[in-house]
Amino acid sequence: MYKSMSIDNKSITSTPSNQDGTSNTNKDSELSKEEKLRKRREQLELWRQKKQQEKSQTNTPTPTPPESSVATDDKKKSRQQRIEEWKKQRLVKEQANKPKTSITIGKRHNNSVKKPALKRSLDFGIDDDEDSSDVKKPVFKKPSLEKQIENNQANHDEDEDELDAYLASITETDSKSSSVIPDSSKEEVEDDEPDEDENEEVDENARFQNLISSKLTKLQKKGKELQTIDHAQENYEPIRKKFYQEPFELSQLSDEGVEIIRQDMDNIKVHGINIPRPILKWAHLSLPVNLSSVINDKLKFPKPSSIQSQALPTILSGRDVIGIAKTGSGKTLSYVLPMIRHIQDQRSLKENEGPIGLILSPTRELALQIQKEILNFTKNTNLRVCCCYGGSSIKTQISELKKGVEIVVATPGRMIDLLAANSGRVTNLKRATYIVLDEADRMFDLGFEPQVTKIFTQIRPDRQTVLFSATFPKKMEVLAKKILVNPVIVIVGGISVVASEIKQEVILFNAEDTDTFIEKRIEKLHEVLTDFQIFNPQAKILIFVEKQNDADELVASLLTSGFPSITLHGGKEQMDRKYAIKEFSNSESGINILVATSIAARGLDVKSLGLVINFDPPNHMEDYVHRVGRTGRAGAKGHAITFVNSDQEKEISNLVKALRLSHSDIDPELEQIADKFTNKVKSGKEKFSSGFGGKGLDNLQEIREAKKNLEKQRFGGEQDEKTGTPQKELSPTSSGISLPDFEIIEGNTPETSGPDTCKFYCRVVINDLPQEVRWNIVQRENLSKIIDQSRTSITTRGQYYAPGVKAPETSNTGTSKLYLLIEGLTSQSVAEANELIKQRMIEGLEKLNHKVNLQPTGRYVV
Repeated sequence: MYKSMSIDNKSITSTPSNQDGTSNTNKDSELSKEEKLRKRREQLELWRQKKQQEKSQTNTPTPTPPESSVATDDKKKSRQQRIEEWKKQRLVKEQANKPKTSITIGKRHNNSVKKPALKRSLDFGIDDDEDSSDVKKPVFKKPSLEKQIENNQANHDEDEDELDAYLASITETDSKSSSVIPDSSKEEVEDDEPDEDENEEVDENARFQNLISSKLTKLQKKGKELQTIDHAQENYEPIRKKFYQEPFELSQLSDEGVEIIRQDMDNIKVHGINIPRPILKWAHLSLPVNLSSVINDKLKFPKPSSIQSQALPTILSGRDVIGIAKTGSGKTLSYVLPMIRHIQDQRSLKENEGPIGLILSPTRELALQIQKEILNFTKNTNLRVCCCYGGSSIKTQISELKKGVEIVVATPGRMIDLLAANSGRVTNLKRATYIVLDEADRMFDLGFEPQVTKIFTQIRPDRQTVLFSATFPKKMEVLAKKILVNPVIVIVGGISVVASEIKQEVILFNAEDTDTFIEKRIEKLHEVLTDFQIFNPQAKILIFVEKQNDADELVASLLTSGFPSITLHGGKEQMDRKYAIKEFSNSESGINILVATSIAARGLDVKSLGLVINFDPPNHMEDYVHRVGRTGRAGAKGHAITFVNSDQEKEISNLVKALRLSHSDIDPELEQIADKFTNKVKSGKEKFSSGFGGKGLDNLQEIREAKKNLEKQRFGGEQDEKTGTPQKELSPTSSGISLPDFEIIEGNTPETSGPDTCKFYCRVVINDLPQEVRWNIVQRENLSKIIDQSRTSITTRGQYYAPGVKAPETSNTGTSKLYLLIEGLTSQSVAEANELIKQRMIEGLEKLNHKVNLQPTGRYVV
């Protein structure tokens, strides 16, 4: 229609003789314009009548509904009558209001823009089409005078649907066209509706925040959540834990005689009730032949060590034990022998049954070392061992577990992964009755306490639990007692004491700067290595440094100087770490020097390791005990040398304390520096701390508090027990997670002050959303689509803070958590942008949830 009109207009300007045709065209355009106006006014009047009827119905009792068959016919007839009445009224009003065609009608979405008067008739039709396409409202085919009867007879259902869609579109555009057609009744409708919309927006915002919160909480637990086991409902088989019968020889000893024996065995101290007496020889245990033959023939241990003498009869009696002994004293054998005896007494594993013995280790290297010790006893038996740790393929570990293993040596994180894999169908701990926590202090200090607690929820309550370590701080002792039942505490040789078989030496430097200190240490290191290898050509040497880069640089220096060496630290891949230990342990590899960080201080047991050098002094005494404990193991002699500078007062104080506890000779100059530091501590000038400096438990407490506050937010602002004041919902400072808020604020934003500022803005915090969800929103292509569709300005502001890190409480928005700043000319445009961002958030969370669901299963089908 518009093309023909434009052609007629061109003919008007070119040929003046065709004035009759021009007048007809103008009349047609005015008629079409009047038809549109008439139709809108008529539909608006019908809509108002309908609203008034609904209001009157709400004030009066609701009548009984008619029968369904009669109602459908009445609806069709009433709709057809309304259409016919509409056509007649339109024609009558069209003729009466012909001179009123000069009413200006602008675009429905931008009332301030006006078109030139000469193009008014054409712009109206074009704008109408553009608006309908942009808004994407249901298209209603307007009835015409010629074809209305045919359409009504042919497609009753179609007219009915189109009329409903058209009435719905009239209600949506009613408020937007208020400036064109003012009316008092229409103003009343506009006044009533905004309050309802605001309430709906508030409810919708709260529902969305609860949805995001629940999805984030579910996502954090996804893949790591273990099945809840009600042990009271489980039908566990009875087990026997007592396998030790006290020999007649020991039963005849008096209490005084037992105390004398314990004092002779490195001053053994025990705490508990009904503690068995220590054994004096292997025959007192009455072990099976396959175990005793390995001890006597292969390992060639003539008699039990101090920790073994007291721990073995206690564990074989079925008691829970906390064993504290110096490194290299035989703690591994103290729990391996009872575990094998415990497993052999039970029936064989059936299909899909988990292990009977479980050993948890804080590091991968210690786990591999434990597995190596266990294999000495399982070669002559049918017992199978599996070592599970991170950094290696989980597929091979799953395949071994599916075949069935009696003993599992694992790190806590990988054990949880395996228990949660494939919805818990890979393995389980229902048969586990013997649990060991080796190097328990380091495990808890690294923050493994929640993982260990979660693992213990899967194990039957009448289990037997054993903990071993060289050190045992008080706070770890409290946590350990939670998972033990009436434990017997066995302390051999004192806590954090170096073995007497190790000769300790401290070399003091007086370097003024760091470079000089490094040069002097390297020079002295070359001298020590040369002298030691002359007299001990086959002996192994372990050098400890503080940082990974220092280890690599030191190895490069040693290789340049002709000393074959290799590195071991946490920055290397698991394959490289295993290769380093293998080459260093092999007596024929030609590599006798290993440069490592403290990662190798735990559980590394290499035969013929004769010298340990602390190139960098340890930060605390417990670490020093474990470092030098790599030598002088199993009764052999060892040598430990530590390099330290005179300005390292704290490190010297730790060294002096360790030397005093082990009754070693101390350089008077070292004692003088240590006493000087102690005086500074007493005066408050310095701080002294013992034990590991990790904040695993402190961070765990923060995570617990954040999770607790998050749960409070999801279920409303609950009262704080301490203050009695309601907590703010979704407060970034009260919890570790800031949920996105979509509050629209009227006014100019402080971030973009200037002449081109917008009238409405909104800040949406995305800092604490998962990385994949953030990318799904701020990706250039996705963000451009949101900007184009909503006609807003969206920019990324603030800076990213890692989980658990709090943003500084300042008025500067530049230091706030990462957020999106949405600016628009109207509140509706900002709200539309918010809806699109919400869709992106939900879409990103769903994708991430689907991705996590696919991870544990792999190619294994159970």
